[in-house]
Amino acid sequence: MLTFPDVRAGAIAATTNLTTTWHETIASNHSKQANIR
Repeated sequence: MLTFPDVRAGAIAATTNLTTTWHETIASNHSKQANIR
């Protein structure tokens, strides 16, 4: 059974991973657009 701190830590880790992936996606999209020009 998960305790509340475990759930909270997992949510923070998931949010951090999503944010990092989102920034990486934006960065790769910008580099693709720069290559097209």
